[in-house]
Amino acid sequence: ASGQFLKGAGFTVSIQVSMPATTGSQIAWNSAATNATDVTSPSTHPLPAEPPKVGLTALGVATLATQASKATSTVGESVSDSVTISGMSSAGTLAWSFVGPVSLQNGSCSGVDFSTAPVVKSGSLSVDGDGTVDVGPATTSVAGCYSWIEQLTYEASPGDTVTVTSSPSDDSEITLVSNAPTMAVTGSSIVNFIWVGAASVLLGLVALWRARRLNA
Repeated sequence: ASGQFLKGAGFTVSIQVSMPATTGSQIAWNSAATNATDVTSPSTHPLPAEPPKVGLTALGVATLATQASKATSTVGESVSDSVTISGMSSAGTLAWSFVGPVSLQNGSCSGVDFSTAPVVKSGSLSVDGDGTVDVGPATTSVAGCYSWIEQLTYEASPGDTVTVTSSPSDDSEITLVSNAPTMAVTGSSIVNFIWVGAASVLLGLVALWRARRLNA
């Protein structure tokens, strides 16, 4: 028999035993055990020890490697996330969420708590196996710390559903969004602008008057 199971998973084995046709008192349990025992004489081993013949394979759990498209951004810009899936044994679904904003800590987004962050945008897509997919994009409207959360769900073996979730606290997932820079306009700057403009006009008039006198 053969099958694939997750590490540590339980399973039920159903064995059909055939009695040897020529020799009595021997039962071919070696198809499922490393050593057969004669129940009438437990100290004897009528059959030699053999490796188990039940072909079982312990499967690992898929992993997610993620990278946000921008480490820093400006309010109103679009951001996305790249997700690389490895070790997936069947098709499944990748759900994603873009969350934030969360306030900075000591001027940084490193180590901030995204557990209660509001969801800006979410979605899901089907994935066939290992590979890299892009999720999003999403657009921000408020400054702060933002991050991504991905959740991969697939069937590792018949009846065994596995869910793998990325951490929004990973630095590779976080984007620091700032307000767009603005130009400050003050009274003095307006006055300077007026003086510069007036001086330019005056110089132009003087140049025109001199040109007319030379042509007269």
